[in-house]
Amino acid sequence: MSEGARVAATWRVADVDPPAAPPREHLARHHGQTRSDPWQWMEDLFTPEVFAVVQANNAYTTAILEPLESTAADAEAQIRSWTPQGTRSVPVAKGQWLYYSRTADGSAAVLRCRSLVDPDSGEAVPQTEQVVLDEAALSAGQPHFALGVYDVSPDGRLLAYAVDLVGDERFHLRFRDVAAGSELPVQVDGVTYGGAWDAAGEHYFHLVTDATGRAFQVWRLTLATGERTLVYEEPDESSWLTVDLSRSERYVFIESDSHVGNQISVIDALAPRSEPFLLGPARRAGTHLQADHREGQFWILANSGDETSRLWHCPAGAPAEPTEVVFGDARETKLLTVDAFAGHVVLQTYSPGHRGIRVIDADNVVTDLALPAATTWVSVNGNPDHHSRLVRFTASSVVCPPITAAYDPHSRSTDIVDRAVVLGWDPARYEQLDLVAHGRDGTAVALTVVRQRRSAGAPPPGAVLEVYGAYGAVVPLDFDPARLPFLDRGGIYAFAHVRGGGEGPPGWHEAGRGEHKATSVNDYLACVEALVRTCDLPPGRVVASAASAGALVAAAACNTSPESFAGLVLDVPFLDPLGTLLDSEAALTTVDRAEWGNPLADARAYAAISAYAPYDNISSREYPPVLVFAALNDSRVGAHEALKYVSRLREQAHGGPFLLSTDLSAGHGGSTDRDARKRKAALVCAWALKALHQVP
Repeated sequence: MSEGARVAATWRVADVDPPAAPPREHLARHHGQTRSDPWQWMEDLFTPEVFAVVQANNAYTTAILEPLESTAADAEAQIRSWTPQGTRSVPVAKGQWLYYSRTADGSAAVLRCRSLVDPDSGEAVPQTEQVVLDEAALSAGQPHFALGVYDVSPDGRLLAYAVDLVGDERFHLRFRDVAAGSELPVQVDGVTYGGAWDAAGEHYFHLVTDATGRAFQVWRLTLATGERTLVYEEPDESSWLTVDLSRSERYVFIESDSHVGNQISVIDALAPRSEPFLLGPARRAGTHLQADHREGQFWILANSGDETSRLWHCPAGAPAEPTEVVFGDARETKLLTVDAFAGHVVLQTYSPGHRGIRVIDADNVVTDLALPAATTWVSVNGNPDHHSRLVRFTASSVVCPPITAAYDPHSRSTDIVDRAVVLGWDPARYEQLDLVAHGRDGTAVALTVVRQRRSAGAPPPGAVLEVYGAYGAVVPLDFDPARLPFLDRGGIYAFAHVRGGGEGPPGWHEAGRGEHKATSVNDYLACVEALVRTCDLPPGRVVASAASAGALVAAAACNTSPESFAGLVLDVPFLDPLGTLLDSEAALTTVDRAEWGNPLADARAYAAISAYAPYDNISSREYPPVLVFAALNDSRVGAHEALKYVSRLREQAHGGPFLLSTDLSAGHGGSTDRDARKRKAALVCAWALKALHQVP
């Protein structure tokens, strides 16, 4: 018996067979090449035949994983105990109110509330609480509940909120009179994330999507009459829109974005019926802009294709180019975001391996904030008030729970506002290692490793190696209780910062995008090798973990070298890039072609994607166990991709088992039930331990 067959046999349930999903010949020719897609017939999940296969896979996965229930229950109990305690979020001041969320009577559902703030103490005035939004009431009896918009008007009277009860990220927009606790009659279906009030709270700017899920129009809604007026439309199918209000509440920003560049248009919130005007330069390939407003000035941040950063400001109005450059060429430290306040400007920064915060005070003195020594993730949040004198931020690491702190630019001092309480968790038991792997071309690839401090001679059971590596995104190295049970059992948890993501030096994203995407896969395999070598792991003791676009990298690496992995766990995975990108009507395809290439129109893109596409490159070799999670209502990555991938694994590969669990009431973000999320995380922990031979 081969090693793969022996491993697979340890998972078997004698009286349960994998669901039948036989291949059916389906051939298509593009650029002189013939592609075989034998499970193309499964792409419509809602036909009775295919949906029956989905349900059968769920039953099969449940049966195979049943022996892990005890281990999963222990892990879930630990996740619950290590979830930061507290029933109320840290209050945030805006105007005369403190805003916060809390839970009541042990419920997981959230009440979003506010109380009047005492101007002397900064504390809430007793007996003044108002419930802004009762999520418990809205979500009662619903299998899925998500908010896409939660936006209080500048005068605090009204709330705009948008609810998704399906998981497809198409929301129903509604409005409330907060003080009266009553609903307004005007409603809009089919909106997406984001929105902006005008200065008077009489109009609301919102986004709608096209058939592929791309936000392509901004509409102005007049609350008094329900009249809707089209304000801005983006005809370029590779671009999408966002809309937001400046922190000063003076300007509405409409951003037309794509994976290769963007431009920003502006509407005066005091004149909501005025025409948008262009802010800063028009779209340039490789340049991404961000903007905010303060004291009669626009502050504009530009990150160029080689990831140099510029920051400038110019008079508010209708500027075309910068008038005063603040930072002209920040190559070593990338400027991620700009937030403007009445008395200071805040920048979030990134240099390889480190996120930071930079403050420019009223005297133009620049300060890089000193952060706690263990910090691996920091975010500026809790600062909605334009006139706030403080900079609120949250800092954490993979093993250190978050702290909320406030920096005072006047005294240049930092105070701790809140520390998350995690009972029984001791970060001192763990250590972080910053390792380096080397890609095929010799490029250094960062690898973040967290493990227990251990005595010599105590080998770890194995490692989980997480990856994303797409869209120039930075993997958040923040505190997540879901990782802790695996660490607590001696496992290593690591993050591969491969090209295609946003963690590296200039050009890091471009080096793993489009026709260079295979570089991300090769970097990941190099990280696997470095992790095994540096942490004294036996070969094949690494579990690959990835979600969405990151799953493409992990699954392609497994196709290349299945013997390098003990297991593969994928969540809402992008596994059939060739099939999806060839289909112009598939969700977000026209937008995503800028990131991956257009195989329909470009023979080189077709060849490049064909060479690494996970679904197309499954072979008859021995594969490790594979666990895949999908979501039936996923509007970003169709759940059929996971179904096709697992079906092909069972037909063509050896080893396994190959398991698929599809959430029938969720979308790309997964279940909104916090208890269900903990159960899923605990199951993944138990499955990884089983794959590493740590549980029977």
